[in-house]
Order: sequence, then C-alpha cells, then structure tokens
Amino acid sequence: MTTLNPESTMGSVISLRHLQRIEGMIFRQSGTILAGGARLTGPAPLDGFNFSKGNFLPPTVITDVEVNDEIWQEEVFGPVVVVKRFKVCRSAVKPRVWVNFIRFKNEQEGLALANASKYGLGAGIWTSDLSRAHRIAADIQAGLVWVNTHHRNDPSSPWCVLSLHIIGHVWGLNTRSRGGMKESGIGRENGVEAYNAYSQSKSTIVNIAPAEETRKTDDWFAEVGAAQRYG
Repeated sequence: MTTLNPESTMGSVISLRHLQRIEGMIFRQSGTILAGGARLTGPAPLDGFNFSKGNFLPPTVITDVEVNDEIWQEEVFGPVVVVKRFKVCRSAVKPRVWVNFIRFKNEQEGLALANASKYGLGAGIWTSDLSRAHRIAADIQAGLVWVNTHHRNDPSSPWCVLSLHIIGHVWGLNTRSRGGMKESGIGRENGVEAYNAYSQSKSTIVNIAPAEETRKTDDWFAEVGAAQRYG
C-alpha cells in the first residue's frame, strides 16, 4: 500500500518522529481502543508493500476519552478518531485528520463541550433546523462556521480551519492551523481582514496651492488661521 499506488486510500504518517508522537498519545489516553492503535508491519494486503519500510498507522478508533486528555485536546495529525458517548455514527476519516465525535444531551452541553478547548478555527453544523444552526453558530467560539457543508469558502470570508460537525446530536471536531479564535493560527487569509493584515494604512497630504497662497493659509503659527488647521 504505497502512497503512489492509485488503489490506495491512505498514506503514511509524515515521519517516524511524528508516528512515535501519535503512539505516545494513544498510550497515554484514558479511553478504550476499538480499532487500530499500533503501527502497521508486514506486507500490505493491497500490493504486498512492506509496512515496516514506512511510518504507517491503521485507522484508529478510541472511545470514552476524557475531554482533558491530550489526544482529545491536541491535534493528532494522524488517522485517529476519538469517540465520546456515541451511539450510531458513520464517518469516512481521511488520513492525518483528527475527528472527535460526542453525543450531547442538549445545546448547552454541546456548546460547552465544543468551546472547552484552547483552539477555535472553524465549525461545521449539520442540521435540518436552520434556526438551531444560526443559534449555535452565534455561540461557537470559532473563526468560521459552515452550515450543512464543509470547506466551502467565499473569497470575502476570512479563512480559518478547525471544524466541529454536528450531525443530529453528534458533533465532530477536526483541527488545522490558520486563523480562527483563541490560540488557533497566526492570522487571517481572504476577506477584508486579510487585506488589512497584509497591509499598512497610510495618509499622504499634498498641497498644490501656489507658494504665496500657502504662506497666507497654511501658517500654523498664525493665530487667525488656527481654526483652519484641520479643515
């Protein structure tokens, strides 16, 4: 299952060091590993590639993790999904995307769980109730909110990327690092906010009046003309 194999749907972790970091986070977490959790070795069923020659971790599902656990609070950047109080939820998890699913009792609990993080990039709300979507979007501490879509972006919208998914009463969270609220990212892309971030405002005032007129009207030390300084 090499990354170059067109039949492959998943690649390797970026480096051995990062694979070891993910393994450490999995080892230290407080939940239960339902699938995966250990690096791949031996031949790949797809094409016989030796997993030991790369940094491969299988899709990993962990449940009942405490929200203050490192693996819940931090970005994993690996094929790891963390599930908390979950009933039925189907999700295709892409490599190197961190997703948390939590089932909540009401909106207040869901918002508290969603905002209980030092990060706040983007949010995705999936619901048939648009009133609820607007209500939740206003209270989520994230720099960008999607409703019933994901990663669509208008050029006039500041670009930020952490995401929280609400499917019925199930939320998912994946994070990346650009823009947003709290400790997420270092600025903005797109929109007027990005234009302002990448530029510096400046005023240039040019007097085109003749010198004689200027001496009469622009004498800052003349008592008579004092009222005209900012006119």
